[in-house]
Amino acid sequence: MTFYPKNDSRSTSILIALLAALGAGIVVGLAIAPKSGQQLRAEIGDTVDDCLSSAGEKAEELRKSASNLAQRGLKEVRKASSKAEQNIGNTVGGAVHTVTSAVDAVT
Repeated sequence: MTFYPKNDSRSTSILIALLAALGAGIVVGLAIAPKSGQQLRAEIGDTVDDCLSSAGEKAEELRKSASNLAQRGLKEVRKASSKAEQNIGNTVGGAVHTVTSAVDAVT
């Protein structure tokens, strides 16, 4: 079974870096190009809406990725369980055959 823990932490790191860069861009933009209060509030609102939309999309992407990972893990567990069950059956069958042979040899 293969796990990909780096992908989730990488995605989280990318999301954090994106949000940090966005925040820095907003601050620099406000400092360089001051606008009227109403216009500035409207632009900030639009920017926040865009950020929330982007974060929501990324969260959905991460949820799907986690769900796929969980499904693959469950599939691997089921496969391992089936193989273990088969191995146990083979071992018990072999033991029964050995005991039966030993009993037959004694009688």
